[in-house]
Amino acid sequence: MNLLQNLNFVFPFLLILYFIPFLIGYFLRKSNENIKIMGSNIIDQGLVDRITVRLAKIVTNFKKDSLKNKNYLLYFSFNFIEKVFINAFITRILYGFIFIIPIFLTIWNGFSRGVFILTFKNRALMLFIIEDLIYILAASIGVNFGAQILDFLLLKSSFNFAIKPSVINYSVYLILLLLLLSIFEITIIIWKNDN
Repeated sequence: MNLLQNLNFVFPFLLILYFIPFLIGYFLRKSNENIKIMGSNIIDQGLVDRITVRLAKIVTNFKKDSLKNKNYLLYFSFNFIEKVFINAFITRILYGFIFIIPIFLTIWNGFSRGVFILTFKNRALMLFIIEDLIYILAASIGVNFGAQILDFLLLKSSFNFAIKPSVINYSVYLILLLLLLSIFEITIIIWKNDN
């Protein structure tokens, strides 16, 4: 369990758990065109709590309204909030207290992206893969916390409530990368609407 408390181990471990199912999904889809997955995200599958799903729908509606009104700053804000709080904090870090959930999300996202890669003729899928990799950073933090709690509960070891510097570093990277991704997405949307 100590390995899962080391972020420098957890992040590469989750990367492997993303790319192996990604390759499996890719080769399954390539060999059999009939493979279908409903939705590209685990939230679309209804496997996340109802409050998070409802919150995601509310934010999505706000994003649609902002795009319809061409209020790009508002869209950017809701997009960033959705990425940081719903996709990263709730489903990867908070659910990390039951550390199997971020691991499962990582495996599922890898597999579903592998299946969907052949259906994308443009480069938009690369943006989704980059986004998934950013969420693996968040999942690493969640698994780290979950492993500490599980270690505390099962082995009665001491629980360190102090946040490690590596967790702070990963969190800063996470927020900065999600900010850059949101800026990139809104730039693409503005460019498409102007052309």
